[in-house]
Amino acid sequence: MQMTLGQKRDVLETLRRILAVVGESELDKPTRQLVFEVLARARAMWSMKELLGHLGYRKRLARDRDSKERIQRVITALKTNRWGLATAVQTMQIYGQEEWRERQRSLPIATKMEMQGGSAGAFVVIEGKRRGRSRRGRVRKKPLNWKPAPRYTLV
Repeated sequence: MQMTLGQKRDVLETLRRILAVVGESELDKPTRQLVFEVLARARAMWSMKELLGHLGYRKRLARDRDSKERIQRVITALKTNRWGLATAVQTMQIYGQEEWRERQRSLPIATKMEMQGGSAGAFVVIEGKRRGRSRRGRVRKKPLNWKPAPRYTLV
């Protein structure tokens, strides 16, 4: 999962706040890594249900008992807002939504600049000239009222 420096900084700052509340002794390094991954996925706009599902998947894949217990502690913390984790996840989701909205606002500007002469790649395929999987050119024209033949007929 690629993160920009700003996103990583926000996630690390949130993790530092959680560590300040909880204390370093309660969260060992693998648990901190797991909490970091949860916060990063929340920043990528994963829902709470998706996060819990992913943690359940990681728990099923875990080989040793310590890893399973560690993941279960994070799941419990996420469900009960222990360590302030659920609040931090909601904050990260809000940051992710704001960032997504900002990107959507700037998207028309970028496409307009590209249309005015920015690079569009090696070649531009006009929509409708080619379809689907191959580069075979225009597909034959079909009449406007054309419908595909039924797969089966009822008698």
